[in-house]
Amino acid sequence: MTAVRRPEQARSLDRPAAWMRTAVGRLPRGTVRDTLHGVPLGHPVHPLLVQVPIGTWLSACTPPP
Repeated sequence: MTAVRRPEQARSLDRPAAWMRTAVGRLPRGTVRDTLHGVPLGHPVHPLLVQVPIGTWLSACTPPP
């Protein structure tokens, strides 16, 4: 779990995350903003998008049988 908690607690990622949150917040209402907020799906997109890098990372770290 240390490998997962390190990025979660990394203060160096706070500034880029705040910048990204501000950038998305400044998008005008419409298709792009709605898509990033998950309106077409009825659910936020972030939890779905997180699965791809996590799954890729875990499968790359798994030793072959």
